[in-house]
Amino acid sequence: MTTVKQHYVSQFYLKKFSVSSNHLIDAFLKPQNKFINTNAKNICYRKYFYDPDDVTKFNKWIIEQASRYNLSIPNERLAHGQYIESEFLTALEKTTSNCLNKILESSNGIILQDDRFRVCIMMFFVNLHARSPYLRDKYESFFDQRREAYKKFPQHIQDEFNHVLEKSSKEQQISEIIDMRYYFDGIIQRSKYEWSLAVLNEDNTFFIGDNFTYLNNLKELCIPISLDKAILIRPKNPNQRKRYPEKTNKKYLTKLNERSYFICSTFQDANSEVLVGDKDSISKYMKIQNGLEV
Repeated sequence: MTTVKQHYVSQFYLKKFSVSSNHLIDAFLKPQNKFINTNAKNICYRKYFYDPDDVTKFNKWIIEQASRYNLSIPNERLAHGQYIESEFLTALEKTTSNCLNKILESSNGIILQDDRFRVCIMMFFVNLHARSPYLRDKYESFFDQRREAYKKFPQHIQDEFNHVLEKSSKEQQISEIIDMRYYFDGIIQRSKYEWSLAVLNEDNTFFIGDNFTYLNNLKELCIPISLDKAILIRPKNPNQRKRYPEKTNKKYLTKLNERSYFICSTFQDANSEVLVGDKDSISKYMKIQNGLEV
Protein backbone atom coordinates (compact mmCIF):
# COMPACT_ATOMS: atom_id res chain seq x y z
CA MET A 1 0.00 0.00 0.00
CA THR A 2 1.43 3.37 -1.01
CA THR A 3 1.89 5.92 1.77
CA VAL A 4 1.11 9.42 0.52
CA LYS A 5 1.43 11.42 3.76
CA GLN A 6 5.00 10.89 4.92
CA HIS A 7 5.68 12.43 8.33
CA TYR A 8 8.86 14.29 9.13
CA VAL A 9 7.86 14.28 12.82
CA SER A 10 6.78 10.80 13.87
CA GLN A 11 3.10 10.35 14.68
CA PHE A 12 3.81 8.30 17.81
CA TYR A 13 5.96 11.19 19.12
CA LEU A 14 3.32 13.83 18.35
CA LYS A 15 0.76 11.76 20.28
CA LYS A 16 2.91 12.04 23.42
CA PHE A 17 1.69 15.64 23.60
CA SER A 18 -2.01 14.90 23.35
CA VAL A 19 -4.14 16.49 26.07
CA SER A 20 -7.12 14.17 25.51
CA SER A 21 -7.81 10.45 25.76
CA ASN A 22 -8.74 10.22 22.06
CA HIS A 23 -5.17 11.22 21.05
CA LEU A 24 -6.26 14.40 19.33
CA ILE A 25 -3.62 17.08 19.70
CA ASP A 26 -3.60 20.85 19.90
CA ALA A 27 -1.36 22.40 17.27
CA PHE A 28 -0.57 26.07 16.84
CA LEU A 29 -0.01 26.96 13.18
CA LYS A 30 2.28 29.98 13.28
CA PRO A 31 1.85 31.16 9.66
CA GLN A 32 -1.95 31.19 10.13
CA ASN A 33 -1.70 32.37 13.76
CA LYS A 34 -4.31 29.88 14.93
CA PHE A 35 -4.84 26.68 16.93
CA ILE A 36 -6.36 23.51 15.55
CA ASN A 37 -7.38 20.32 17.34
CA THR A 38 -6.54 17.44 15.06
CA ASN A 39 -5.23 13.94 14.57
CA ALA A 40 -1.45 13.49 14.41
CA LYS A 41 -1.73 12.13 10.87
CA ASN A 42 -2.92 15.53 9.63
CA ILE A 43 0.16 17.60 10.52
CA CYS A 44 3.95 17.54 10.07
CA TYR A 45 4.00 15.65 6.80
CA ARG A 46 4.83 16.13 3.13
CA LYS A 47 3.42 14.09 0.26
CA TYR A 48 5.84 11.43 -1.02
CA PHE A 49 8.61 13.24 0.86
CA TYR A 50 11.06 10.30 1.11
CA ASP A 51 10.28 8.54 -2.16
CA PRO A 52 13.36 8.64 -4.44
CA ASP A 53 12.92 10.24 -7.85
CA ASP A 54 14.91 7.41 -9.43
CA VAL A 55 13.96 4.15 -7.69
CA THR A 56 16.46 2.03 -9.62
CA LYS A 57 19.32 4.37 -8.72
CA PHE A 58 18.25 4.44 -5.08
CA ASN A 59 17.92 0.65 -4.82
CA LYS A 60 21.44 0.21 -6.19
CA TRP A 61 22.78 2.75 -3.69
CA ILE A 62 21.01 1.26 -0.65
CA ILE A 63 22.20 -2.25 -1.52
CA GLU A 64 25.76 -0.92 -1.68
CA GLN A 65 25.32 0.78 1.70
CA ALA A 66 23.98 -2.40 3.29
CA SER A 67 26.88 -4.46 1.93
CA ARG A 68 29.32 -2.27 3.86
CA TYR A 69 27.85 -3.72 7.05
CA ASN A 70 27.52 -7.25 5.66
CA LEU A 71 23.75 -6.83 5.42
CA SER A 72 21.40 -7.77 2.63
CA ILE A 73 18.01 -6.29 1.73
CA PRO A 74 15.47 -8.59 0.02
CA ASN A 75 14.31 -7.26 -3.34
CA GLU A 76 10.66 -7.37 -2.31
CA ARG A 77 11.38 -4.72 0.35
CA LEU A 78 12.72 -2.38 -2.33
CA ALA A 79 10.33 -3.09 -5.19
CA HIS A 80 7.64 -0.51 -4.37
CA GLY A 81 10.03 2.43 -3.97
CA GLN A 82 9.00 3.33 -0.42
CA TYR A 83 11.78 1.60 1.51
CA ILE A 84 12.55 4.65 3.68
CA GLU A 85 8.95 5.25 4.74
CA SER A 86 7.66 1.69 5.10
CA GLU A 87 10.81 -0.14 6.20
CA PHE A 88 13.61 2.02 7.57
CA LEU A 89 11.66 4.69 9.46
CA THR A 90 8.99 2.24 10.62
CA ALA A 91 11.64 0.05 12.27
CA LEU A 92 13.39 3.04 13.89
CA GLU A 93 10.14 4.50 15.21
CA LYS A 94 8.95 1.18 16.65
CA THR A 95 12.20 0.77 18.58
CA THR A 96 12.15 4.38 19.79
CA SER A 97 8.50 4.21 20.83
CA ASN A 98 9.22 1.20 23.04
CA CYS A 99 12.25 2.99 24.45
CA LEU A 100 10.33 6.18 25.30
CA ASN A 101 7.49 4.22 26.87
CA LYS A 102 9.95 2.49 29.23
CA ILE A 103 11.54 5.83 30.15
CA LEU A 104 8.14 7.39 30.93
CA GLU A 105 6.94 4.33 32.86
CA SER A 106 10.04 4.38 35.08
CA SER A 107 9.30 7.98 36.20
CA ASN A 108 12.98 8.52 37.00
CA GLY A 109 16.18 8.99 35.08
CA ILE A 110 17.98 5.86 36.21
CA ILE A 111 17.07 4.07 32.99
CA LEU A 112 18.77 6.87 31.06
CA GLN A 113 22.12 5.75 32.45
CA ASP A 114 21.95 2.72 30.16
CA ASP A 115 23.95 3.36 26.98
CA ARG A 116 21.44 1.41 24.91
CA PHE A 117 18.70 3.90 25.77
CA ARG A 118 21.01 6.85 25.18
CA VAL A 119 22.03 5.71 21.72
CA CYS A 120 18.41 4.90 20.80
CA ILE A 121 17.22 8.35 21.87
CA MET A 122 20.05 10.17 20.12
CA MET A 123 19.59 8.21 16.89
CA PHE A 124 15.91 9.10 16.82
CA PHE A 125 16.34 12.82 17.43
CA VAL A 126 19.27 13.06 15.04
CA ASN A 127 16.99 11.34 12.53
CA LEU A 128 14.32 14.00 13.11
CA HIS A 129 16.98 16.53 12.21
CA ALA A 130 18.07 14.62 9.11
CA ARG A 131 14.56 14.10 7.72
CA SER A 132 13.33 17.65 8.23
CA PRO A 133 11.90 19.65 5.30
CA TYR A 134 13.74 22.64 6.75
CA LEU A 135 17.01 20.81 6.11
CA ARG A 136 15.98 20.07 2.53
CA ASP A 137 15.17 23.74 1.98
CA LYS A 138 18.64 24.57 3.28
CA TYR A 139 20.26 22.11 0.88
CA GLU A 140 18.22 23.36 -2.07
CA SER A 141 19.42 26.89 -1.43
CA PHE A 142 23.03 25.73 -1.02
CA PHE A 143 22.97 23.57 -4.15
CA ASP A 144 21.49 26.41 -6.21
CA GLN A 145 24.25 28.75 -5.04
CA ARG A 146 26.91 26.11 -5.79
CA ARG A 147 25.62 25.55 -9.32
CA GLU A 148 25.71 29.28 -10.00
CA ALA A 149 29.25 29.52 -8.62
CA TYR A 150 30.52 26.65 -10.79
CA LYS A 151 29.25 28.39 -13.92
CA LYS A 152 32.05 30.92 -13.43
CA PHE A 153 34.74 28.20 -13.60
CA PRO A 154 36.41 27.05 -16.85
CA GLN A 155 34.54 24.32 -18.69
CA HIS A 156 37.08 21.58 -17.91
CA ILE A 157 36.63 22.19 -14.18
CA GLN A 158 32.86 22.12 -14.57
CA ASP A 159 33.15 18.80 -16.39
CA GLU A 160 35.37 17.38 -13.65
CA PHE A 161 32.85 18.16 -10.90
CA ASN A 162 29.72 17.48 -12.92
CA HIS A 163 28.96 14.30 -10.93
CA VAL A 164 28.85 16.38 -7.75
CA LEU A 165 26.50 18.94 -9.23
CA GLU A 166 24.11 16.25 -10.44
CA LYS A 167 23.25 15.23 -6.85
CA SER A 168 19.91 16.72 -5.80
CA SER A 169 18.93 18.08 -2.39
CA LYS A 170 16.57 15.12 -1.94
CA GLU A 171 19.36 12.62 -2.67
CA GLN A 172 21.64 14.38 -0.18
CA GLN A 173 18.96 14.28 2.49
CA ILE A 174 18.08 10.63 1.83
CA SER A 175 21.73 9.66 2.19
CA GLU A 176 21.87 11.37 5.61
CA ILE A 177 18.65 9.72 6.76
CA ILE A 178 19.98 6.27 5.94
CA ASP A 179 23.71 6.64 6.68
CA MET A 180 24.15 7.61 10.34
CA ARG A 181 27.89 8.10 9.85
CA TYR A 182 27.08 11.73 9.08
CA TYR A 183 26.12 12.16 12.75
CA PHE A 184 28.01 9.36 14.48
CA ASP A 185 30.56 11.60 16.24
CA GLY A 186 27.82 13.76 17.75
CA ILE A 187 25.89 10.72 18.98
CA ILE A 188 28.97 9.26 20.69
CA GLN A 189 29.91 12.59 22.24
CA ARG A 190 26.46 13.21 23.72
CA SER A 191 26.21 9.65 25.02
CA LYS A 192 29.06 10.56 27.41
CA TYR A 193 27.26 13.60 28.86
CA GLU A 194 25.10 13.70 31.98
CA TRP A 195 21.58 12.48 31.27
CA SER A 196 18.60 13.05 33.53
CA LEU A 197 14.83 13.18 33.40
CA ALA A 198 13.64 16.79 33.56
CA VAL A 199 10.40 17.80 35.27
CA LEU A 200 8.88 21.23 35.86
CA ASN A 201 8.60 23.24 39.05
CA GLU A 202 5.97 25.59 37.71
CA ASP A 203 2.45 25.04 36.44
CA ASN A 204 3.54 24.62 32.84
CA THR A 205 3.81 21.79 30.34
CA PHE A 206 6.32 20.98 27.64
CA PHE A 207 5.53 21.37 23.96
CA ILE A 208 7.45 20.65 20.76
CA GLY A 209 7.96 22.34 17.43
CA ASP A 210 8.31 20.76 14.00
CA ASN A 211 11.89 21.92 13.32
CA PHE A 212 14.67 19.88 14.96
CA THR A 213 17.53 21.13 12.79
CA TYR A 214 18.61 23.80 15.28
CA LEU A 215 18.78 21.40 18.24
CA ASN A 216 21.40 19.26 16.52
CA ASN A 217 24.01 22.00 17.07
CA LEU A 218 23.44 22.48 20.80
CA LYS A 219 25.68 21.08 23.53
CA GLU A 220 22.93 21.35 26.15
CA LEU A 221 19.72 19.65 25.09
CA CYS A 222 16.35 19.56 26.80
CA ILE A 223 14.16 17.33 24.66
CA PRO A 224 10.48 16.98 25.69
CA ILE A 225 9.12 13.44 25.55
CA SER A 226 5.68 14.14 27.06
CA LEU A 227 3.69 17.04 28.46
CA ASP A 228 5.37 16.76 31.86
CA LYS A 229 8.77 15.17 31.18
CA ALA A 230 11.86 15.87 29.07
CA ILE A 231 15.30 14.37 28.64
CA LEU A 232 18.06 16.72 29.77
CA ILE A 233 21.49 16.13 28.19
CA ARG A 234 24.36 18.38 29.26
CA PRO A 235 28.10 18.34 30.06
CA LYS A 236 29.06 16.62 33.30
CA ASN A 237 31.05 19.64 34.44
CA PRO A 238 28.58 22.15 35.99
CA ASN A 239 30.87 25.02 34.93
CA GLN A 240 30.15 24.16 31.29
CA ARG A 241 26.39 24.47 31.70
CA LYS A 242 25.12 27.82 30.50
CA ARG A 243 21.41 27.17 29.98
CA TYR A 244 20.32 24.52 32.49
CA PRO A 245 22.26 25.00 35.76
CA GLU A 246 19.91 23.05 38.06
CA LYS A 247 21.22 20.21 40.22
CA THR A 248 20.26 16.59 39.55
CA ASN A 249 19.26 14.36 42.47
CA LYS A 250 20.36 10.79 43.14
CA LYS A 251 17.52 9.39 41.04
CA TYR A 252 18.72 11.40 38.05
CA LEU A 253 15.75 13.75 38.20
CA THR A 254 16.21 17.46 37.49
CA LYS A 255 13.57 20.03 38.40
CA LEU A 256 13.64 22.89 35.92
CA ASN A 257 12.87 26.41 37.02
CA GLU A 258 10.80 28.81 34.95
CA ARG A 259 13.86 30.33 33.26
CA SER A 260 15.07 26.93 32.05
CA TYR A 261 11.55 26.04 30.91
CA PHE A 262 11.43 29.23 28.85
CA ILE A 263 14.82 28.46 27.29
CA CYS A 264 13.65 24.94 26.42
CA SER A 265 10.48 26.37 24.88
CA THR A 266 12.48 28.90 22.86
CA PHE A 267 14.54 26.12 21.28
CA GLN A 268 11.40 24.12 20.48
CA ASP A 269 9.94 27.23 18.88
CA ALA A 270 13.06 28.18 16.87
CA ASN A 271 12.07 28.53 13.20
CA SER A 272 9.18 26.08 13.66
CA GLU A 273 5.91 26.64 11.85
CA VAL A 274 3.94 24.22 14.03
CA LEU A 275 3.91 23.94 17.85
CA VAL A 276 2.27 20.89 19.45
CA GLY A 277 1.19 20.51 23.09
CA ASP A 278 -1.10 22.03 25.68
CA LYS A 279 -2.90 25.05 24.27
CA ASP A 280 -2.65 27.10 27.47
CA SER A 281 1.10 26.58 27.81
CA ILE A 282 1.77 27.46 24.17
CA SER A 283 -0.44 30.54 24.44
CA LYS A 284 1.34 31.67 27.62
CA TYR A 285 4.73 31.17 26.01
CA MET A 286 3.77 33.00 22.80
CA LYS A 287 2.44 35.99 24.72
CA ILE A 288 5.63 36.28 26.75
CA GLN A 289 7.89 35.67 23.75
CA ASN A 290 6.24 37.87 21.16
CA GLY A 291 3.44 39.81 22.82
CA LEU A 292 1.20 37.88 20.41
CA GLU A 293 -2.47 37.35 21.21
CA VAL A 294 -3.43 33.77 20.34
